[in-house]
Amino acid sequence: MPKGWGPVQESLARIAGLSLLTFDAAGREFAATGVPELCRLIGSDPEGERRCASWCGRHRELAASENRAFFYRCHAGLQCFAAPVRIAGRAAGSLLGGRT
Repeated sequence: MPKGWGPVQESLARIAGLSLLTFDAAGREFAATGVPELCRLIGSDPEGERRCASWCGRHRELAASENRAFFYRCHAGLQCFAAPVRIAGRAAGSLLGGRT
């Protein structure tokens, strides 16, 4: 991700009323903005973390590999999306989002 992306992501999340998580091309979290408390609570439990990885992680990987957006409802019932991020025509990572 480009330098300075964090503040841009925060502005986008605030304007759109969304939570946004950006991942680099290797699948590592790059920036997180407005993550819902429900996600934080579920992610603090090993079983919950596994479920999040199986839903959101799978959609994040699909978005990056198929170069298209996916809209889905996660295991906790939240409406989410996963979208590829491309910079100068090259895969740069992926973006997860949903309502906060």
